[in-house]
Amino acid sequence: MVGVKVQEEKSRYVELRLRVHGEKHMSFPISSNEIEDFLSESNIARIATVKPDGSPHVTPVWCLWENNQLLILIMKGSVKESNIKQKKKVAVTVDSNTAPNKVVIIEATAKIEELREEIERRICQRYLKKENLDEYLELSHGYYPQILIRIHPEKKHHMGLLKDPYSQQASARLVVGWLG
Repeated sequence: MVGVKVQEEKSRYVELRLRVHGEKHMSFPISSNEIEDFLSESNIARIATVKPDGSPHVTPVWCLWENNQLLILIMKGSVKESNIKQKKKVAVTVDSNTAPNKVVIIEATAKIEELREEIERRICQRYLKKENLDEYLELSHGYYPQILIRIHPEKKHHMGLLKDPYSQQASARLVVGWLG
């Protein structure tokens, strides 16, 4: 009975998409190279950890995609660090804020490591102006020491919009695809 209800709701959703957007296609293939390129951009990631009471804790973080793993900077002693020490399962979303919008969602087991200066520098230079990098690193070491979270994706999927969803003429397609 539940399966029938889900199927009916899915059919209603497809009908609504047809009325609103004039199309029913919900997915199309995106190459692994396109995903790699997107993850190599300087987008802000959001990491979700689990608090001791079971509720989610989500915060924006700086990251670097390298060798099929996500490297994330977090402050030492933060809620994120405490949560990861208790429950290593995390979810990370990396998304763009310009059309065409893209989203990659990663589910993984996180590993906490001491942060090497060369990795910290590579991550920070993605988000800071070159002339501010050294000063930022110097100040952060004194006031906001950071650690590294290393994430090896266990599940990775992506979504995106083909066209600008805010345009009156746009026919936005939700793209959902699973990567192995």
